[in-house]
Amino acid sequence: MPLNIRPLLKTLVRHLRLWRFRHSTRFAPLPKLTGIAVQSAVKTTPIPPRDDVLGVNLYGLVSAHLGIGEAARLYAKALIENGIRCSIIDVALNVPHARSFKVDADSAAPLGMYAARVNLVFVNPDYFGEIEKQLAVGESGARLYTIGFWFWELDVVPDAWDTCINAVDEIWVASSFIEKAFRKKTTRPVRLIPPPLPRQDSLPLAQRDAFGLRAKAFVFLCSFDYHSSIHRKNPKAVIDAFLLAFPAKTENVQLIIKSSNARYYLDEALALLRHAKSDSRIMLRDGDLSSDQMRALQASADAYVSLHRSEGFGLGIAEMMSMGKPVIATAWSGNLDFMDDSNSFLVVGLEVPVPAGQYPHPEGAHWAEPDVYAASNIMRALVSNPAAAGMIGENAKASVQKLSESSSASAMVDELKRIGGLRCREC
Repeated sequence: MPLNIRPLLKTLVRHLRLWRFRHSTRFAPLPKLTGIAVQSAVKTTPIPPRDDVLGVNLYGLVSAHLGIGEAARLYAKALIENGIRCSIIDVALNVPHARSFKVDADSAAPLGMYAARVNLVFVNPDYFGEIEKQLAVGESGARLYTIGFWFWELDVVPDAWDTCINAVDEIWVASSFIEKAFRKKTTRPVRLIPPPLPRQDSLPLAQRDAFGLRAKAFVFLCSFDYHSSIHRKNPKAVIDAFLLAFPAKTENVQLIIKSSNARYYLDEALALLRHAKSDSRIMLRDGDLSSDQMRALQASADAYVSLHRSEGFGLGIAEMMSMGKPVIATAWSGNLDFMDDSNSFLVVGLEVPVPAGQYPHPEGAHWAEPDVYAASNIMRALVSNPAAAGMIGENAKASVQKLSESSSASAMVDELKRIGGLRCREC
């Protein structure tokens, strides 16, 4: 075969495999969901900036369909709604992803509208170098006080991040798990600022037919982003637990696994599709949903399952708990800040070293291998006793109320007031 033909055939095979996956996992066209207001990335009613606190220049993947983008939007919204001057800079990084969220122009001032003395950067150290030169500087060209708001999912912070850690004045984190990892690594100040969950005063209407879900089935939901590592998120274990819990003839249950960015990880995505064993009760759906569509999907589920090997925080878990949904999750890492046996169904995990090739910078790090059999027993118990599931769901909703926009904003305001009396080391 001529050598110049091989790349063409390789490309053709890949396109055929991608078509097969998309044909099997695409969402049906979703109608306009009723009863749900359209949301922008940072939608809020602007209020006059407070004179007693600093403003911030907030950098992040604000428009991205990524977890770090959602985090930036949540924290920005909390700042703005509490009167903090916030210049939002939507950065571009070499990470393939959809960008469709919009920032409410009436709520966020463009960079340079006022002299904010603090840069708040939602770009992790592995990409921090790409945007460091874009950060705002003072009138004399001196660097501003810079905070890295960083997320990490392992218990050891890699040595490769030392340069970036030394480039910031302090670090903010979303969980005590991340806090502990960074405190072991650096003498820089590390501040814990839990994520601000939006209030769930009312749920969107559950529209199961829009997602192909049966009206009378008990529906389990699992969701993840392939960019976040299929090995860490571990959806295969969720499928295993479901199949163990419910023999093939059990018709009153469904499992929907919602993913995004599978097209960049086609081999892994096809392997997961094969692992579902063509079981008609298991739906794999990949695609980017709007915030409202995702909330409607969450509202359509009866329970959420996350058999992760490690989580920096676990935003999807917290969102489901805030809706009053029972959650089954691995008893390991950042989600234990807000989960316990009174508000969740925790699955024990065996601490194991992170295998090479399954996550960036695994050297010396550990995560948990969840007990799939224990998870299957819990799934079976939820279906047989929905009243108990509902009680745990109500406990979950009450317990995550502490993760409110006001409490998170209050913590950030306190830190900004403290910073107001400081000068960065190079100014």
